[in-house]
Amino acid sequence: MYPVLRSTFPSITKMMEDIFDSDLFRFPLTDVSLPPVNISRSDDAYDIEMAVPGFQKGDFKISVEDGVLKISGEHKSEQEKKEKNYTRREFSFSSFERSFRLPEECNPENVTASYENGVLYVKVPTKPAIKKVHEIAVK
Repeated sequence: MYPVLRSTFPSITKMMEDIFDSDLFRFPLTDVSLPPVNISRSDDAYDIEMAVPGFQKGDFKISVEDGVLKISGEHKSEQEKKEKNYTRREFSFSSFERSFRLPEECNPENVTASYENGVLYVKVPTKPAIKKVHEIAVK
């Protein structure tokens, strides 16, 4: 068994963590990321759920072009705090864009979307399956 030697001086690693974890090296003005998505298939549609908290309904743009569903969002905010001796203003900007190639069975003209509790719900209906029945003669 060996004794554990402890130093009263901070390690280089700890010093570097303290420096780079400080507010001087954080960049909160831009936040670009891909929100997580759940896609499920029901009998008559594809249901897309996208977690995008902090956005408003008007922040989203959803379109279908050439069989590709594009969902994007852009959120800007500004905060201003006035105190006796100073004024502090903060700006933030968040954006994302996700694209999904739609299967042939989808009906892009009837896509619907709603936003509730930080989750964007997009419903992509499918065309009814055409059942081709033909008889086969027994010889």
